[in-house]
Amino acid sequence: MALGIEALSVYCLPPPRFLELAARLGAAHISTGLSGADFGQPDYRPWSLREDRALLADTRAALAATGVAIALGEGFALRPASDPAAWAQDLDLFAELGVPRINTVVFDPERNRARDRLGSLAEAAAARGLAVTLELPPTSVVGSLEAGLALLEELACPNLSLLLDTMHFARGGGDPQTLRAVAGRIGYVQLADSRRAPVGEDYLEEALYQRLPPGAGELPLAEILAALPATLPVSLEVPSRSWFGEAGGVEDWLAGALAAARRLLSSR
Repeated sequence: MALGIEALSVYCLPPPRFLELAARLGAAHISTGLSGADFGQPDYRPWSLREDRALLADTRAALAATGVAIALGEGFALRPASDPAAWAQDLDLFAELGVPRINTVVFDPERNRARDRLGSLAEAAAARGLAVTLELPPTSVVGSLEAGLALLEELACPNLSLLLDTMHFARGGGDPQTLRAVAGRIGYVQLADSRRAPVGEDYLEEALYQRLPPGAGELPLAEILAALPATLPVSLEVPSRSWFGEAGGVEDWLAGALAAARRLLSSR
């Protein structure tokens, strides 16, 4: 399993800096959106690959110089007002950057509309040689493995698979033995640890700011990974406030998390 780092782990660091950081840490790939978001990290400034041609050029240069790939494109959440046709230029840009897949999540409560728009997004992505993964956070409309599999069966899009986030999967009641039977429908893995019980009442707060490196929590990560094909891309999604303001910052945090993830993967 090739090991990468997710954009949320660095709170949307601009892609050139993120690629260089990943290379220093020996990661194979990253995920990114096309613009930054405000997660309360004061060192970051707004950025956009859509509007800043110099930043886009720097990203292309960093991809070539570091050998680190962008394995997943973010920014395609399906909401009630979403129009997949409006994402054409974003899909084109990810394809031009050599990104093999994009990720989506469903926040549209009208299931049939969400299903149809997911199908439209998958079709538009396929026309550009892109795969699509569907993430299943418990806070979304499609928030379980069973619900995600049902959508895949209805749509029958060959480029559509599920993204398995280990924290979402475990907190949603997912069972590694059940996962083994449908492992072929998983296209990407986001790796994080957590406590089995919620830290507080706000799941989103924990998911965005209080995740743990592999082995620091209580999830059955070894069993989950053992149920999946060894060829799947695995990427650390371990966002935490714990490094904010620290001298070593995110680099020290991720170095420890990557070391823990490599120990876990080497034991498979």
